[in-house]
Amino acid sequence: MREKTAGYGLLTLSVLLAVILLLLEKAPPIAAGLMLLTALVAADWRQLAATLRAQPAYTVLAAFLVWLLLSSAWSIAGAEGLERALRIALMIAAAALLPAAFAALPVSSRTLARTGIVASFLLMIGLLFVETLFDMQILRAARYLFNGEVYGQAIPPLAAQEPGLHYSTNGYLANRLTHLASVTGIILLPFAGWLWHAQRKTGALAVFALGCVAIALSPAQTPLLAMAGGLVIAGITLIPAVSRSKLTAPALAALLAAAVIAAPFMAERLYASVGDSVKSADPSIIHRLAIWDNAAALIAREPVTGYGIEASRIIGRGGVDLPVLGADSAIRFEALPLHPHNAAIQIWLELGGIGALLYAVLLFILTQMIWRQAQGLLLRASLMGGWASAVAMLHLSYGVWQFWWIATLGMIVAMLLILVRQEGSS
Repeated sequence: MREKTAGYGLLTLSVLLAVILLLLEKAPPIAAGLMLLTALVAADWRQLAATLRAQPAYTVLAAFLVWLLLSSAWSIAGAEGLERALRIALMIAAAALLPAAFAALPVSSRTLARTGIVASFLLMIGLLFVETLFDMQILRAARYLFNGEVYGQAIPPLAAQEPGLHYSTNGYLANRLTHLASVTGIILLPFAGWLWHAQRKTGALAVFALGCVAIALSPAQTPLLAMAGGLVIAGITLIPAVSRSKLTAPALAALLAAAVIAAPFMAERLYASVGDSVKSADPSIIHRLAIWDNAAALIAREPVTGYGIEASRIIGRGGVDLPVLGADSAIRFEALPLHPHNAAIQIWLELGGIGALLYAVLLFILTQMIWRQAQGLLLRASLMGGWASAVAMLHLSYGVWQFWWIATLGMIVAMLLILVRQEGSS
C-alpha cells in the first residue's frame, strides 16, 4: 500500500512539474521537496545508504558543500552570506538526494512514477510548442487571472490603464517562458532516445521534431544553443568506435573539468579576441562576454578562496557599468548583474580555486557516471547529449545558486534515471 501510494504521488508531482515550470516559476523547490519526501516513504533505506556511501560523487559533493558553508566566514555578504549559504546547501543536498532516492524505489513505485514522467515530458514539449506557436496565450491568461497582469507591445499611457491591473511589455512575459524552454532543451534528446530505445520510433521522431520546433521558436536563445551543443556530443557518441572506446568517457570528463579550471582565463582570452567584429552582434551576447571578463578580473584578486558565498549578488548591487567594446563604446551594461550567468565563473568568484577544483572533480565523476547509465548506442548518445545540454545551460544562463534551477535539475536527473533503469540499464 505504501509503495503504490508513493508511486501515485510521484506520478502526480511529475505531471505537475510541467505546469509549474510554465506558470509557477518559484514553485520547483516545493515540488522537489515533496518529491523527495514521497520517494523516501517507499525507498529501501539500506539501498539508499549504500548508494550514498558507494558513489564518489556524493563524497565530493559533501566536501563542496562544506567549503561553501565555510566561505560564509569571509564572504563580503556578511551575515546574509551565512543565511544564504545554509539555504543553498540544503537545497543542493535535497536535489542531490533525489536521484539516489528514486534509484532505491521498489518496482511498483517506479512503474507508476514512470507513467507520470512520460506524461510530464510530453506535456512540457506540448506546452512549449503551443505557447511559442500561439503567442503565449496560456501564460497571458494565467497572469491576467491570478496576478492582474496585462502584456502588450508597449505599456499604455496612464489614462488608458484600468485600475487594479499591472501593465508590462511582451519582453517581460517572454522571459517567463525561458524556464520551460531550458528544461525542454535538456530532456528532449534523452526522452526521444529512450522512446526509440523502447521501440516507439514514430513517437520518438514526433517528440524530437515537435521539441526542436518549440525550442527554435522560443524567445530565449540559450536553450537552442544548449541543445545544439547536445546534438554535437550525441552525434560524436553515436560513432560506434567512439562509443566502444574506454577512453571516450574519461576524455570527455577531463575536457569538461579542464574547462572549469580554465574558465576565468578563457573568459579573458575570449573577450580580448572580439572587438569590431561583434559590434553588430546580439547585445545580450556581447554583454555576457563582458560580464565574464569583468568577473575574471575580480577572480584574479582572490584566486584561492574567492569572495565568499553570495559575493556575486553583493558586487552586482554596486550597479557599476562598463563599456563592452572599449572606452569609446556607446554600449554600456552592468558589470555584474547579480550573477555572471556562468556556473564555473560564479564558483570561481565566490568559492575560489578550491571551490572550482571540487566542482571540476564533481563534473568529471558525473560525466562518467552518466556514460555508464546506458549500454545501448543510441540511448547512451541521447543521455550524453542531454548532459551536454544541461552543462551548457549551467554555463550560459542563470545563477548557479538559484533555488528553482537547483531543484529542477535534481528532479530532471531523478526522472530520467527512472526511465533508463526501467529499460534494464545499470
